Amino acid sequence: KTKILNGSAIFFFKQKTAYEIKECDWSSDVCSSDLIQIRQIFIRSRPIPGADGPPEDVLRENARKQAEAVWDRVMAGEDFAALAEEINVGHLKTNQGLVGPWTRRQLKGRAASNVVYAAAASLKKVGDISKIIETPIGFYIMKLENEEILPLDDRRKAQIRRQLAKER
Repeated sequence: KTKILNGSAIFFFKQKTAYEIKECDWSSDVCSSDLIQIRQIFIRSRPIPGADGPPEDVLRENARKQAEAVWDRVMAGEDFAALAEEINVGHLKTNQGLVGPWTRRQLKGRAASNVVYAAAASLKKVGDISKIIETPIGFYIMKLENEEILPLDDRRKAQIRRQLAKER
């Protein structure tokens, strides 16, 4: 499991960086490893099993309205991390919605089966914010928070040269 806590996020980021370089994660469209972290706001639209409350359709409509109101606040310039802390619950609240890091290749690999990963992978530069993403369990809004392009070591450069030579 990946846990990013306020004091240890950078340390873990560097551990992951070293791992990614060591493992030489090859991708034809990315010749250097790049790690990204996403900050997300999640608004649940399904009832928690065993909890009393309104019917699922009412919860979903309320969640949709809340997501639209949060989106308006984000677009008005409110601090995304503060909103994530206010809106999220559990570990997402504690971490102000910060998740990852992942390589872009990891996100692209998961994107085929998960609309949330697809939206995260589509964020191109730090500061980009997704539209509201509707899933069966709720609504997400995501922001690309950090990106680190890693320098290539000699082993990685040699692997890239071999791969390019094969493709000629």
